[in-house]
Amino acid sequence: MAGPELAYGMAGLSLAGAGLEAYGRIKAGESAVKASDIEAGGQERAGGLSLAAGFERGRMTREAGQRVQGSQVAGYSAAGVEASSGSSLLTRLETAKQVELDALKQEFAGLESERVLRQQAALTRYGGQIARQNAGYGAIGSILGGTSKSLLFLSSAQSPKTTGTTTKTRPFYSEGE
Repeated sequence: MAGPELAYGMAGLSLAGAGLEAYGRIKAGESAVKASDIEAGGQERAGGLSLAAGFERGRMTREAGQRVQGSQVAGYSAAGVEASSGSSLLTRLETAKQVELDALKQEFAGLESERVLRQQAALTRYGGQIARQNAGYGAIGSILGGTSKSLLFLSSAQSPKTTGTTTKTRPFYSEGE
């Protein structure tokens, strides 16, 4: 049987390994949080761009609608029709209504896209927090596992002495040694 020095050395190595593994797990959790924050930031920026693009598309739709209405008025005037009354006015009003609906749809699409991207960013950050929490649990498990291995090594350092049917164990350290 190997001496108690080997058992003490193995116990020490087991504790050191557990500590190193726990440290690595904690660092991995911190890295997961940093990575999720970076990714979430990108998602939020994309949401902001999507929102701005939706409002820009709405603005462009309104401008195009104004040009169409101007062409309608010019066409009615060229034909000698009164553009401010009757069916020509109703046509212009219907065109204006459709243009505004199209512009609002563009803006709503931008708003919806921005909302979805913000939700994705929140979920990404939450995933990073969960990874950090799991890393902490893993670190605790590593320390507990290393401690239990160390205790096994230390218990093997005690050599039982038998006298008759009674077994006595020698302590880890006694003053006479």
